[in-house]
Amino acid sequence: MKIIKQKKIEGCLEGANVKDIKLDGKITRELVLHLGELGKLVFTDELVKPFFRIIVRGQFTMKGSIGNRTFRLLLPNEGEEELMNILNQHIEAF
Repeated sequence: MKIIKQKKIEGCLEGANVKDIKLDGKITRELVLHLGELGKLVFTDELVKPFFRIIVRGQFTMKGSIGNRTFRLLLPNEGEEELMNILNQHIEAF
């Protein structure tokens, strides 16, 4: 799996440095569990479209739904490039 596009979200109420990350494939339960290894995974699979949130304390938060190709990433104002490299490596290892 690879990140194929990043789009900065302007004016987002969740934070100042927010991006939508697009993958080259659909988000699966297995991918979510793999990403959950990075931090705390909150997974709500009782819904029609299962929702996840992964909190990597002091680094970033990601959230999205199973079946989508994109997820939202909330980053701190500093160190974005290093954190994106960590995330990219973990996604490619899937």
